[in-house]
Amino acid sequence: MPVFSRLKGTESEKATEMLQGSRTKIFGTVEEAINAAVMGVKN
Repeated sequence: MPVFSRLKGTESEKATEMLQGSRTKIFGTVEEAINAAVMGVKN
């Protein structure tokens, strides 16, 4: 099951680095995450 996430905050860069290589898809905005999730469901 794919995971879509928007990370923002003091440690967001570190968290993004930690999640690289995982199945988590990280986006800069909520809109990008929602669009990717919708497109993922349609495919």
